[in-house]
This record gives sequence, C-alpha cells and structure tokens, in this order.
Amino acid sequence: MLNRTCLKGFNSSTSITSAGFEFTKLTSTRAAFTKVALAVSLATSGPLSAATISVSGACTLKNAIISANQNSPIGGCSAGSGADTIFLPSGTLTYSNAEPGVDISGGSALPVVDSQITIQGSNSSLARSASLTTPDFRLLTVGSAGNLTINDVEIVNGMAPSGGGILCTQATLTVSNSNLQRNSSSIQGGAIASDNCSLTVNGLSSFSNNVSNTGGAIFALTSSVSLSNSDISANQAETGGGVAVEYCVTTISDVQINDNSASNAGALALIDSVSSYISDSEFTGNQADESGGAVGVSFGVVTIKQTTMSGNEAGFDGGAISTQDADLTLSNSQLSENSVMTGGGGGIYSLSNITHIDSSSVTFNSASTGGGVDGRNSTLTLSNSTLNSNDASSGGAIYSGYSELSLSDNNVANNHALVAGGAVYVANNGHATRLSNNLINLNSTDGYGGGMVVAASSDVVMTRDRIMSNAADQAGGLLIVSNSSVTLRDASVQSNSAINSSGGVSIDGSELTIERSTISENSSNVAAGISATNGSAMKLLNSTVSLNTAGFSIGGIQLSNSNASLVHATVFQNSGGSDASGIYWGGASSSVSLLNSIIALNGVSDCNVPADTGLQGNWFSDSSCSGDADGDPLLAPLANNGGPTETHALVATSGAIDLALTSFCKVPIGKVDQRGYQRDGACDSGAYEFGASDITYYVIPLPSGDTVVIPL
Repeated sequence: MLNRTCLKGFNSSTSITSAGFEFTKLTSTRAAFTKVALAVSLATSGPLSAATISVSGACTLKNAIISANQNSPIGGCSAGSGADTIFLPSGTLTYSNAEPGVDISGGSALPVVDSQITIQGSNSSLARSASLTTPDFRLLTVGSAGNLTINDVEIVNGMAPSGGGILCTQATLTVSNSNLQRNSSSIQGGAIASDNCSLTVNGLSSFSNNVSNTGGAIFALTSSVSLSNSDISANQAETGGGVAVEYCVTTISDVQINDNSASNAGALALIDSVSSYISDSEFTGNQADESGGAVGVSFGVVTIKQTTMSGNEAGFDGGAISTQDADLTLSNSQLSENSVMTGGGGGIYSLSNITHIDSSSVTFNSASTGGGVDGRNSTLTLSNSTLNSNDASSGGAIYSGYSELSLSDNNVANNHALVAGGAVYVANNGHATRLSNNLINLNSTDGYGGGMVVAASSDVVMTRDRIMSNAADQAGGLLIVSNSSVTLRDASVQSNSAINSSGGVSIDGSELTIERSTISENSSNVAAGISATNGSAMKLLNSTVSLNTAGFSIGGIQLSNSNASLVHATVFQNSGGSDASGIYWGGASSSVSLLNSIIALNGVSDCNVPADTGLQGNWFSDSSCSGDADGDPLLAPLANNGGPTETHALVATSGAIDLALTSFCKVPIGKVDQRGYQRDGACDSGAYEFGASDITYYVIPLPSGDTVVIPL
C-alpha cells in the first residue's frame, strides 16, 4: 500500500508514518526559505542586451556569475548585460569551500544566480572536492528571479540538505546535455531540488548515482517539470529513487529511468500531482522495498503512453506501478517481467483509484494476487490489451476486489494461478463487473477456476466472451461461488478441462444465467459441462450444452440440491461413464424444468430421473427424462451457423422442427434463437431455429440406426 505525507519546504526533518507514502516529513516553513531567496535576489536589473563572459585567469566562475548578476565587471570578468552566457574551459573546476554568506538549506560553492545566465561548458565539470575535510555544500544555487541554463556541464559530488548539486527556488532552471552524478542530499533532491521553479531537463542529460531521502536525482515541489531525452539511472532514495515531484505539472518524454531504488516508488514518485504526462519512455530494473517498483502515485492525474516498464520489483505491491487515490491512464504501453514479492499487482496495483488500461501489453509479471493487475476499491477498465503469461497465487492476470471492473476486447492467455483464477479473480461484493468480447484462453491453476473465479457476492455480466482451453484441478473454465451472480450472454465456454470436477462451469451457492451461449467440448472426471451445488440456481436459455466428456460420470449438467430451468436449450451428445450424461440431479431440494428443449443422445441416458416437463415442447431421445422416447433429433455437427457462438443446426427432416409450445414462441426469450435469428410463429425446439438461415444438410442413415449429418 502506498503511504502518503505532504512534503513542505526544504529544511530539517522528523520521521512520521501516515496514510500514504511512508517517508520523512519536511517540517520547516517555506516562508523562511522564501525570505532568504528574496534577499539574495535583490540585484540591480540589467539592460536588455546580452554579454558573453569567458572563465579564464582572474575571471573565475564565481566572478563571472557576480558580473552577470550585477551587470558590472568583477575580478577580470567583463560586465554582464541582460541575458548573459558564461563560457567554461574544458576540464574540472574543483571547490573546497562554500561561498561565504550563501546558506539556503545548505551552502553553495558559487554565488546565487539571480539573473538570466547560460553556463556553457566544453566537456567541463564543476566538482566539490572529494577530500574528507571538505564541508558540505552544493555547486549551484538559483535564486528568485534567476534563470539558469547549464549546457555540456558535469556537476559532481555536491552535498547539501536539499539539492545536492543544484537548488532552484522561485526561478527557472534548464539542464541540457549535462551530467549530474554522485551528488547527495539528506532531505530532497540528490542532484536537483526545485521549489516553485520551472525545471527543464533535456538534450541527452544524465543523472546517476545520486542519493537523497526524497528524489534520489530530482525533487520538485509546486513546480513545472519537463524531462526529455535524458537518462536517470542508479540513483537512490527513501521515496522516488530517481525522481519525486509534489504538487507539480510534470511532463516526461523519451527518458530512460533505470536501475534506481527506494523504499517507495523505485524510479518515480508522483505525489499530489496536478497532472503528470509520461510518453515514449523506459523504466527498467528499478526496485522498491515496499510499493511501486518503478512508479508510485499518491493522488493526482497521471497519463502514460507508449512507455515500457520491465524488470521492476516491489516488496509489497505494484511491481511496475502502484497508485492510490489517483486517476491513471495507461495506453499503448508494455509492462513485462515486473514482480512483487508478497503483495498484489505485478504490473499495476490500484487502490481507491480510477485506472484505465488501453491497447497495452501486460506480460510475464508476477505477484501474490493479480499477477498483471490488482485493483482494490477502484474503478478498473482494461480494453484492447494483451495479458499474457502472468503468474500469481490468485488471479494470474487480474485480481479485482471491491471494485468496478470492465474488461473489453482483451486477449487474456497463458496466465497461471497457484490457488484460484488462472486468468481472472473477481471478488467485488456487489460492485458491477462487465466483460465483453474477451478471449480468456489457455490459462491454468493448480486449484480452482482455470479461466476465471467469481466470488464474494459479485455481480458479473459477460457478453460475447470466449472462455477456452483453460485448465484446473476443479472448474476448468469458470467457478462461481459465495452468493455471486453471473450472466453469460452470446458467450462460449469451450474445450476447458479439470482433473476432478466441472470442466466447463461450476456454480456453488450462486446464480448463473446462460443466454444464447454454448458450453461445449469441456472435460473432467465428473460433471464435464456444468456443475451446480449448494442451493445454486441456473437458467439455460436459447443455449447449447454439447460434446462435453466426463471420464467417470455426468458429461452434461450436474445438480446437487440446486435448481435448473431450461428454455429452448439443446443438451446433446454429452458423454461420461455409467450415469446419465445429459442432466443428473440429486438431493431433496433439486429440481429441473424443461420447455421447448432438446435433450438427446447423451451417453447412457439423457436424465437420471424424470424432469418437470409439464410445459411441453421438448424432444428426448430416450425415456429417462419424461417416460417417452422420441429418438434421434437429427442435429448437424456443432458449427458456425451464424451468430456469435457455434450451434447444432436442425436438419430438414428433424422431428424437433415446429415442435415447440407455440404460445412461448412469442415471448422475448422465444422470439429469437441462439444466433439471434427471428423464430417463426410455429417455432422449433432447442436452441436453433430451422429456416432462419440458408444452411442445408444431407443426412445419411446408417444400418445401426444412427445418422451422419453433412453440411452442403
């Protein structure tokens, strides 16, 4: 979990822990800081023309800055005039003592920059002496009304409470094509600290091996921050190993932020962010002991586009990104091989958040819950994305707890969970969960729900989703438990497998409505198609359960102290052992009602005991369901006959044509078949309406009495 405290000022500190980022709170007032900054900024204003000053001989960099600030010649330097450029010689200028009279949250090697100055280097370095006797001070300070640009300059070994290399307050700072390394601060900004500044970093600048409490390389407060075309690597902090910003407008583009470390937010901490925009960047190999291996967000609005985050690690949550009370949008990005040791969200952890993920790839991430994404008390939306080969204890790709979850047009494949929910685990306690047009494929778990688990009174509607080829010990495709409610509409649950029971769908103490959907070709030892237990209720409407295979018993539908209602359903050619393979129910409170349905050619028998068939319009191949045997209904093989799911078409000579109870053909459920095609007034039994499409079949009778149905 992200822990949060506001950062105020640039001064001494006290350690606290609060709800939010957990780090050092900076307690001194900004007012005192501002007074000092204003005092050092009251220099004479210069004319509009510019001057160039070369550092050489008696014209030291110190004198050059004073000349530029005061627009007067000092110590061999020409006078400044307006926006001045100071040219440095190549090589290193080393400083052993701080400038007298300058103490803004620490000393400074050079006078405060209080005018518009460009320091132009030529493979030039400004360094604090590495001698053990050298006091602490930074290299450069930009005061109020200052506007400093450094270009082709290296800032090395600075050390101050805030801004070990450079401190900017109420001013403008631009760092271009420069290198800031081995600087440190005890409070904020190992290399740069910015308070109410306009901070720009660009032009192949790099920050490495800087250290601070907050913002290993850069810290910014109430500033405008633009980072581009730069590298920030191998920095360290308690919060924000590379960069930390608070109350800022931040833009990061084409930046590599790699191999940084922190307790929270290994690479980048965004705290109370006004707005943050990250694009075309890379976060690799960052590490956080607690939250946010790469990025930690606490409050604010964050947009991330065309960015890669890979190989980042966190101890508790958010291997790549951890967010709290924020609005996060991630698009056209890749999260891969990120990990969490003991918590949630190998890729993203979202707490009390609004999180949108679109057109992105979330692959090979791992965590205890939500190997790819973990959302808690959040609104979580994923669309047009790939979630592949993620791993967790629960929710191999996605874990959603007490959240509103929307998944659309995603490919969720090859994920694994040790305990439950190979791809998705939903525990949303009544919060709306909506899925559409997703492929949930080839996921697995050692426990329950190879494709998906729905638990904790969740309300789930799945439309045009395909749950295919998933595997589990129990409930290979979908597990619904704990007073949850699921609607499958225009969906397919196909070719899933379970070692023990429920190859396709398992319902325990919950409700399932299946509309215009197909449950087919699933396999398990027991109850290969659908299993409903412990007071569950199931409706099978305009849907097909076929070709499911149980190794021991019950290929189609099993009910244990549960109820099922089948309307215009087709339960066909399920097989398994010596028990009924169409519908099998047991327990005093179990019941089955059938209307306008086909239950046929299911293993040893279609039903184990007679069902409630008082509503009529049904076709049974044997007498086990009603006492009457109608024989082979002449159905074509399972195929794409139009509509979103596969169906068994009725051939022209099928006895199920026009068999349905006609009064029910006019109600909403009976008006269309499984494909969504209009039924006529004298409609057919089962899920398919003959004549609503142009498909024709040729039926070949066999000597055994069976038939072969061939589509023409």
